[in-house]
Amino acid sequence: MDDARLYPLAERSFWRIVVAQRIIGLSESMEILRGMDKELLKHAQKELKKTVQPIIMDARARLPEVAASGWSKTGRVGYSRGKASRGIRAQIKRDRVQGFSGRTMMFQVVQNNPGGAIYDNAGSRGNYTAPTQRGAGLVSALNKHGKAQRALWPAAVKNRGAVQKAIKQASFDMADTINLQLQLMGRGGRVRPRGSLHMR
Repeated sequence: MDDARLYPLAERSFWRIVVAQRIIGLSESMEILRGMDKELLKHAQKELKKTVQPIIMDARARLPEVAASGWSKTGRVGYSRGKASRGIRAQIKRDRVQGFSGRTMMFQVVQNNPGGAIYDNAGSRGNYTAPTQRGAGLVSALNKHGKAQRALWPAAVKNRGAVQKAIKQASFDMADTINLQLQLMGRGGRVRPRGSLHMR
């Protein structure tokens, strides 16, 4: 499992922003662990998600308390720094990715909060020249915090090296866990999580 690139998802919208990491062999490893021991699978997923904390914390730090004057904190598309911060999280799932056919198992950092996604990405699809385009006023206000892709993507780029190194190590540790489990199963033993994926 050794692919150290970031991929944008093929489907991008204002409602959900995603930075994805493709790990070769991740799907197969997850299936093997699921068949061996669901506790090991849950532990491996938890450890893998820890590797992207630098991206998550950096992206959250880029969220302003007030994104734009007059933008409500309530409602489906309201902006609340707390809700937008909680909307940034790690997940492992199958998704469509540019450059790959079908759905690929991806390790993702997502912004699931609609207000947070709008703050991050508003203005990315046009010049939004007032008053000819709807939303131009909001985009102009948000551009005071920076151009579109204001939080998640710059956080991913800034922390990419350290995070990809950690993901790669976690992937190798997952493979070691599978190999050790196979050995112990042959002797009737069983591996239990002990704080990291590397369980020797």
